[in-house]
Amino acid sequence: MRLSEKGEGVVVSLRVARAFRKTVREKSRFWVARPTVHGSLLTGITADRLWSLLRPALAYDQGEKESGPATDGAFFIGLALPSSAQEDWPGRLADMEALVAGPQERGRDRPSISPKVKVRYSATEKDTFSDDAIKTEGDGLLFGRGDRFFVLVARSACDASFILTDSFWDRLEIADEKIRVHIEDGRVWPARRIWVAPQELDLTILECSPPKALGSVALPPWHSYLDFGRGVQVSAAGKPAGKPASKSGGASAGEATEKPERLRPGLLLEEKGLAFAVWGRPKAGSGGENRMAPFSLVPKLLRPQSP
Repeated sequence: MRLSEKGEGVVVSLRVARAFRKTVREKSRFWVARPTVHGSLLTGITADRLWSLLRPALAYDQGEKESGPATDGAFFIGLALPSSAQEDWPGRLADMEALVAGPQERGRDRPSISPKVKVRYSATEKDTFSDDAIKTEGDGLLFGRGDRFFVLVARSACDASFILTDSFWDRLEIADEKIRVHIEDGRVWPARRIWVAPQELDLTILECSPPKALGSVALPPWHSYLDFGRGVQVSAAGKPAGKPASKSGGASAGEATEKPERLRPGLLLEEKGLAFAVWGRPKAGSGGENRMAPFSLVPKLLRPQSP
């Protein structure tokens, strides 16, 4: 606990146990837990949370049902008292003790985590008559470059301008974009697009914005799961030459265990454990076909640093 920089309030830093990570939503509400008294002299009086007199504690709810998971390092404006809306909330109140991790726990090395992440996207399409909510998701691969973290993912999983197009009577307008990267260990990081593949291919790179007090993040060596050297020849008609490689890594180069039309758009293509491309969908309105988007298109300045 500390005083805010301008002295206008108190800033409380807290950590939520991993088991309860999913219960903290973007619109959760926090307040200081205080003892509550119920009943009357005739029916009997019950006092709850008397333990909060002896040790500090916070309480929170999940807010609106449609709100997404809160990102790591998120800020909330605390309430002085529980909201009256609590009476209509169907779930149970979640009490949480204000536990502070000691220096030994904060400095402890984390075990290696999987680079496979889930990318979730939300936005609003502004319409003349009514706005439409957009929600998409896809699989991505996390990698680091120095102290920065990036994700390779299909553009169709996190860019409404790629999957939608203007109509005859309405121009496409996208607002309120939110990109969230969900990591294996439960952390959720906000992210933004910083590069999109040329030729309107279905590939983009996201840059994550983890909190400053991140601690160590141990990823496997990037060359053990990523291949930026393998290119995919594209014909003059904009189609890949040859067949997509196996998604399972069991086939040799150029051989496919599934027909291209059966591959799921946004699928990460890999061979022998090395991902080298995304099997992408065409940009909306282009009239194209599903095709590969190879990682070899990624500029060298955005690739992982050589070991």
